[in-house]
Amino acid sequence: MPILGNAADLPTFALSRSTAYTLNRGELQVKSVLSFLSFGVPGVSVEYGVTDYLQLGTSATRDIEGDLNLKGKVWLLQVGTVDVAFPFAMWVFPNAGFSSHIATIMSWQAMSSVSVHVGTWIGVYPYFYYSPYLIMDLHPVPDLA
Repeated sequence: MPILGNAADLPTFALSRSTAYTLNRGELQVKSVLSFLSFGVPGVSVEYGVTDYLQLGTSATRDIEGDLNLKGKVWLLQVGTVDVAFPFAMWVFPNAGFSSHIATIMSWQAMSSVSVHVGTWIGVYPYFYYSPYLIMDLHPVPDLA
């Protein structure tokens, strides 16, 4: 796991994209994301740390709507303060078929309060797409726990 902390210390999600950090074994994360694309309806996601290197989850809101899905992330390696992971997602849409996505993400813990995440998603739904991204994550408030 990361030298600078573990999944409890480093974010597994930034804005609307995954980071390279995974949940600890046995850790459960329930999160809600509100985006402009959701038309004001927050999405609820449930994820679980199967091992320290693998987390699995689902978008519960989409499951309730009938769009069955499974997502996960495999943490691969760490070189200094840079972590690399491979997220993936699979969706089954009742009226539109099947969709799958894979990604590569690198997360760099630049300072104790700044992380930079670079990644790219590749998927098929029902057409091929490629979606690179760059996100900076700020942690201005120290953990007081």
